[in-house]
Amino acid sequence: MITAGLIKQLADQAGFLACGITHPVLLNNHRQSLLDWIQSGHHAGMDYMERHADLREDIRLLFPPIRSVVVVLWNYLTETSSDPRTNLGKISRYASGPDYHFTMREKLDWMASRLKETDSGLEYRIAIDSAPVFEREYARLAGLGWIGKHSLLLSKQGSWFNIGLLLLNRDLEADQPYQTNHCGTCNACMSACPTQAIIKPGTIDSNRCISYQTIENKQETLPDGFDTNGWIWGCDICQEVCPWNQKFGNQLKSPDQPGEGIWKTMDLQHIENLSSSRFRKTFSQTPMIRRGKKGFLRNIIHTRKQ
Repeated sequence: MITAGLIKQLADQAGFLACGITHPVLLNNHRQSLLDWIQSGHHAGMDYMERHADLREDIRLLFPPIRSVVVVLWNYLTETSSDPRTNLGKISRYASGPDYHFTMREKLDWMASRLKETDSGLEYRIAIDSAPVFEREYARLAGLGWIGKHSLLLSKQGSWFNIGLLLLNRDLEADQPYQTNHCGTCNACMSACPTQAIIKPGTIDSNRCISYQTIENKQETLPDGFDTNGWIWGCDICQEVCPWNQKFGNQLKSPDQPGEGIWKTMDLQHIENLSSSRFRKTFSQTPMIRRGKKGFLRNIIHTRKQ
């Protein structure tokens, strides 16, 4: 018999920072907030956010057999990722190791296979930024934290983690939703954002966001005059200044993250001289592969012109 205790034990063995369980619910308020955000143009060029609003609202449409939602957090703050500076520019800490999608999926698959040893009739689906789901809200419902003013999931252990979901066709004991928001009167993230991308607590204007411009923007060039503040992939400023991260973030260690990132020894000329196939081979397991050589060089060149 599958129990909540067994699932959390497996999550701990897999190396996840935390694990919580909740049930599928109708998130109509979140759907409306998303539609309002899109209507305001704050999603910038992320057209995919305009699709599948019905699935985001009702996770049962995504996986009809669903009875429980297992939410896990994967820590990415390690000693080697504590300094995001490279020879090329600053990169977000999450990119200091292999692409978390691969790592987390492998571990969630392992958990599911172990559960199927106990219950052969188990059905499951994994979601790691790969499905239209309100992941942060399900993490809150599973008792793992609250939504910070920077719009990220935040816990008393900080926010240096990625979220993964394991959808199951078994009814499990749920954790209590996280009800308290511990941000209080702190506005550190809002004040520190150099581009004023956090337009109000919990709301980001992606057009102004450095992470959006260096990761999600598919255009050949970044907007004229847009200051990346030295970042060539992502941005961690709103997390760096958060008191919860400053106080507790350094306590998080993940043994599965690698040592020095492969790009730490590279310079602009080296990247420029790589063939497209060589670039793909070199960066295939990292988040930078998303934009390919052309997109990565775009960010570096734009930043160096500032």
